[in-house]
Amino acid sequence: PSRRGSELAVLGLAALAAPGTCIVLWQAQWDGLCALGLALAYVALRRGHPAIAGLAIALGFLPVKPHLALGIAVFLLAAAGARALAGLTAGAVLTLAAGLAVGGAAGWRGWLGALGLSSGHSPLASLLGYTGLAGSWLGDTTAARAIAFTASAPALAACVLLGLAVRRRPALLEPALAGAAALSLAAAPHLLAHDLAVLAPAAAWALAWAGRMAASDIGFGR
Repeated sequence: PSRRGSELAVLGLAALAAPGTCIVLWQAQWDGLCALGLALAYVALRRGHPAIAGLAIALGFLPVKPHLALGIAVFLLAAAGARALAGLTAGAVLTLAAGLAVGGAAGWRGWLGALGLSSGHSPLASLLGYTGLAGSWLGDTTAARAIAFTASAPALAACVLLGLAVRRRPALLEPALAGAAALSLAAAPHLLAHDLAVLAPAAAWALAWAGRMAASDIGFGR
């Protein structure tokens, strides 16, 4: 809050000029929209507005890369319940309406078809997350996909536990949401290097939180 508008503008321009951001833009990837949705969701949760957080996640991920947000969605539901569900539902309805307005029913059918292909158009060993790990061992096989799917279940369950922890202790929001975001990406069926840009806001708020903990000399277990 103490920063001037000109300082924020300079920081934003520096972020746009960073190699990671430029690569995502050059490749016409949409991960920046997902990262923005996650950042807005964090701000909304910290200010006590879980419905807005759900809306931000739905609008940031559903139109482009919904498979990256499975863990984040279950975290929100565990942390905030019905209010988060209302935001997620509203975002889904708005996304559906916007898609129909822009591309019609045919556009949505094409999008769903592309989404279905997203887990199969790259060799498994070229992916990250559990799918890429299993694929690097077993190749592009049904067994590798089954192992990745099996590993994703406890990751999503851990996101639920992190959400419940925040419900009990709101002060743990920063590390818990960052952990859920990382687990959500690891469990995604299709994860490439540029998708890790989604974790940029999580890294920022988690480092800031850790700095505050160190400055106040408060132990993590207290």
